Amino acid sequence: MLVLEVSASVATALQSLHFASTQDLPVHSFSEPWRQCPVCRGSAGGCASACSVDETENQQGMAHLVEHVTFLGSAKRDRLLGTGARSNAYTDFHHTVFHVHSPLTNKNNMLMRQPMLQLTLETLAEIAFGAKFHLDRIAKERLAVVAEAQMMNTIEYRIDCQLLRFLHNENNLGCRFPIGKVEQVPKWTRQQLVDFWKKWYFPGNATLYLVGNFDRPVEALPDLIRDVFGGVPPAYQDVDVPSAQPAASLNGNGAATLPQAGSNGQAQAPAQAGTPAVPAPLRERIPRPPVEHEWGVGPLPPNYQPAPVSIFRHRLLHDFQLTLFCKLPAEPVVTKEDTRYTLMVRLLISVFHFRMNRRLMDSQLPTFYVVMDHSASSREGCTVSTLSIICEPRDWKKALEVSVQEARRLQRYGVTESELECYRVALKRDSQQILLQSRSVPSMQNLEFLMEYIALGNTYVDLSQAEWVDDLLDSITRAEVNGVAASLMSFATSYRSESEPLQDAEKHPEAWAAPGPTRATAIIACIPAYDSEEYNTGNLAPKGRGGGGMTTGMHVDPALVDQLADDEEEDEGDIPAGAVRFAVEPKEIAQVLAAEGAEVPALVDVVKPQYLVPPAELERLIAERKPEWMPIKRPPVGYESDPLPPPCPDTGIVRRRLSNGMTLTYRYTDNEPGSCQMRITAVGGRIVDSDQVGPAGIGAVVIGTRTMSESGTVGDFTREQIELFSLSELVTCMLEAEGEYISMDSTFSSGEEGIRPAMELAHMFLQQPQWTEAALKRAKQAFIAFHRSLAMSLDRGCSERVMNLMLGPDRRMHNLNYEAIDALELEPMRQTIMALLHPQNLQVQVVGDFDPATLEQMVLQYLGTVWRPQPFVAPPIRPLQLQNPPAPQRRISWHLKDSDQRACAYMAGYLPNIWLPKEPAAVVIPPYKVGPNASAEEHEEAQLVRQAHPLFRDVSLRLLVEVINSRLFTTVRDALNLTYDVTMELAVFSLLHAGWWTINVTSRPASISDAVAASMRVLRNVASSRIRHSELERAKRAVLTRLDTDCKTNMFQIQLVTHLQSDSVPSAVVESVRDLNAAIEAATLEDLYIFFDRLKLTDADVFTCIGTSGPEAPELPSMSQTGLPAMVTNYERTYTSYGQEATEAANAGAKIVQEAEGRNGKSGNAVVAALATALQSLNMAGAMKALAKELCGQHGLQAFFPTMLVIFLTS
Repeated sequence: MLVLEVSASVATALQSLHFASTQDLPVHSFSEPWRQCPVCRGSAGGCASACSVDETENQQGMAHLVEHVTFLGSAKRDRLLGTGARSNAYTDFHHTVFHVHSPLTNKNNMLMRQPMLQLTLETLAEIAFGAKFHLDRIAKERLAVVAEAQMMNTIEYRIDCQLLRFLHNENNLGCRFPIGKVEQVPKWTRQQLVDFWKKWYFPGNATLYLVGNFDRPVEALPDLIRDVFGGVPPAYQDVDVPSAQPAASLNGNGAATLPQAGSNGQAQAPAQAGTPAVPAPLRERIPRPPVEHEWGVGPLPPNYQPAPVSIFRHRLLHDFQLTLFCKLPAEPVVTKEDTRYTLMVRLLISVFHFRMNRRLMDSQLPTFYVVMDHSASSREGCTVSTLSIICEPRDWKKALEVSVQEARRLQRYGVTESELECYRVALKRDSQQILLQSRSVPSMQNLEFLMEYIALGNTYVDLSQAEWVDDLLDSITRAEVNGVAASLMSFATSYRSESEPLQDAEKHPEAWAAPGPTRATAIIACIPAYDSEEYNTGNLAPKGRGGGGMTTGMHVDPALVDQLADDEEEDEGDIPAGAVRFAVEPKEIAQVLAAEGAEVPALVDVVKPQYLVPPAELERLIAERKPEWMPIKRPPVGYESDPLPPPCPDTGIVRRRLSNGMTLTYRYTDNEPGSCQMRITAVGGRIVDSDQVGPAGIGAVVIGTRTMSESGTVGDFTREQIELFSLSELVTCMLEAEGEYISMDSTFSSGEEGIRPAMELAHMFLQQPQWTEAALKRAKQAFIAFHRSLAMSLDRGCSERVMNLMLGPDRRMHNLNYEAIDALELEPMRQTIMALLHPQNLQVQVVGDFDPATLEQMVLQYLGTVWRPQPFVAPPIRPLQLQNPPAPQRRISWHLKDSDQRACAYMAGYLPNIWLPKEPAAVVIPPYKVGPNASAEEHEEAQLVRQAHPLFRDVSLRLLVEVINSRLFTTVRDALNLTYDVTMELAVFSLLHAGWWTINVTSRPASISDAVAASMRVLRNVASSRIRHSELERAKRAVLTRLDTDCKTNMFQIQLVTHLQSDSVPSAVVESVRDLNAAIEAATLEDLYIFFDRLKLTDADVFTCIGTSGPEAPELPSMSQTGLPAMVTNYERTYTSYGQEATEAANAGAKIVQEAEGRNGKSGNAVVAALATALQSLNMAGAMKALAKELCGQHGLQAFFPTMLVIFLTS
């Protein structure tokens, strides 16, 4: 039976349509004809219950490898490339998921805008039920899986594995990680992979999800789904998976075909002659999850022992992290009462975090970080409560004491009335925003939400129908919340006294809420092997359990988990310089958690201020400073005559200038209904730092800004009051110093009651911020921690070393050292930051769903009254001192001692500035495309228009990087199998006429030099193997597709309008927003090469750092021509031997393909077949290559085979 769940309209609930089918494939469809974000897009996902916990001892990792082979081996998936669709796949503990996010119609102009839904469904059907297990694809994906495991095997991920190992030590979740065991991957035969696929990939064990706008009525979907999936044969219980696949069920490539009987091992055995066939019962869905848990709730079992404290110790850890876990059954949310309970849990956790932040403001306490969570996970099949404490190693006792004290206070005394009311209001406003934005949630996000809800057994509720949440919140009482606190918090407050809460609950059941008293089921401490003698080492970044993200996007070999004892056996003679061995015993931690003295009284209430700027004070400021609107600048013609010019007719962007010098740029958009975003920027980030060490020296801007943020309060208010004010008013604020700017980003709700609190907070931060020594201490500690982490991170260490090579002693654009951090002082830094936050140096940008008149009034009153007694003096900006060492000094390598082997490399070089350094023209002409029959004069005129446009460099560089990344992936990853991930990125600046490009590649230590050489070869070959028109068009579609999604977010819209009134970026004009799509569409190959030719790519210009990790440093081969992979050196010999013939054939290749696609009939099909066979044979040998050459010869394509080999290896 096929079930289709739809939401026919905003006003109706989900309906269910049932109809007969030849299979048992559940389908969940969510129609969004009213959606606003993103337009004309939809998502489809297929979920098969094939996962790591289903694997046997000798199959660990097989589900992941089968996912790779089925997904990447799909020919129909390849047809999605260039259509604007995005597809991906992952394997977790309980599922393998394939998903496609596609436009309604094909964006490839050659395919006449064909509807995409059917192709998307056909692709998912082939991936799941028609997989072709080609030997070459299996070989490629074996290497990819191993490379993926090594790339993701960071210390952070190893922590995740240790947490899961102890959390789930009673079932396979603690040892069956999705990546499996790397040493098993090369051993599996093709037949074993096919057998695994047959066993788990059948219709009854899979679910299809459809979410988004559809290209046909919802009523027509069942017929389409039946047409696509109806031919997939069902699976029967009486059919055992055969040891060998019958020849009749294989196609010519040795792969199972769709939809022939016998495919997937799911057809009935043929009946004997003269005997009627008896239908066998269908195979049923495999129950999820196939594991059992030990719960931390209910009566104590006989001979109960409290959870032991387990320790994971490693030399690459640099902070102390203790995590307490409590596993509970995952109760489905199916009623309003269930929803009410989840709201109380949210409220409780928010109060705990607020209280911990309040405690940590005490200057006498060490800096540490505490996070609590309570969430259900379909991937783990349970709900887990966690309490994590992250601190400096030497501060662990005090951090644990304070955390347990606050947990006990909340568990025993509950929340206060003001806390309950404040968070009730906050949840109401949050619910209202969700309600308003329910029509603008992206399809992909809806798909993920739907899949998780269904997997947990929750009732899926249309977000637009959640008005009743306010009524639920109003009905919540303090006694009920305190009952939830008593139950859920007890796992962290009653260690070694677990019987006491149970006895109290038996005597006073009214004081306890379901599920009753809880207890810790696992306690894990992840600690460093060494601590610094001089400086603290923690970065205070929480590392949660990995179950939520333990998918095959992040992997590690579970064999590493068993090396715990080996990691603890550190060599005493190998202690790093300036470090001492850090040792803490489990019993010490247990004693602190169970200490009797960790008692605290009930909390004193904090009063939330109604206003930060009282109305009387605001009236006084307005009367005194008389804010008004002034004419805006319009380069290059001077000033507008009207201080209130109308919105730009093309973009709707409005520009204003205040009398205090501050500018306002805003744009109305309903992409996120009920929500607004504001960014206030000040010119002068790290680039205005002094080049000297001192009280206001190098690092003053970035650490001074962090100090303001750490203080978190303004005027005479306490930090607790500001947090309560922000929370209840739904205002968030983040202050950050970047390379060229200081920025303050705020989000808030629309309407006067939403805009006013945000403007009050902005006014006070700019006018009366608090600066404290305690905040400076925390800010310095954060940067010291990051500096120390560089020595323990392979990736960050490589990146930092490349920056050192390029920038030398100028540390403005990379990490600060101890000396510079320690020399900074509070008052000089305060003066530096406040001088930059001068109104004449501030730009205000606002986007979102607001009333323009209300916004302008609020900005005029609150920001127009920000004042400084002295005029603004722009600080000098020193140019970057780019280094130019000789070629041998540009290539370095380093080794990080570790228990596991990894390798990565960074290559970098200089890049021109992204903006044109000249004034824009008085009239900016939109770029445009010219037809193929245009004259030379028309081409030249169009080129001049493109090059004069402010977006010319931005668009050209973006498309160039897109093409290069595609070639890097195709060659270095897919063809040469040297890496799992290789990426080129740009660092561009608005004020500095400089920048750089970087390529980051990961690999095995034995292959990292080859990966570096291959990556650089791909980059340099862009000059000789010219970018093809098809590559450019594919890059345009990819960029435009991302742009289509990004433009529906306020964050991206803020980026678009930033700097539009900046004197320092004169080329940032409104036309750059208006013409963004047109500039991308009009870009040509010549444009890309204008910028590629500016890249200096010789050995004397490129900086390279190779990093390796492992017990011993490997010997890296020389990065010379002889060190290149055999396939690359063979390319050189091939290219040379074919000479002029290959060059001419390469130029004619596009014509051949175009001609073949345009032909009809037998001859055209034969040519296409020949081309396809030739391409396919590039990864094969012997007879296949001979056949390809023969076919090419038969159709007059003698040069095609060698030509395709050259094109393949160079692109």
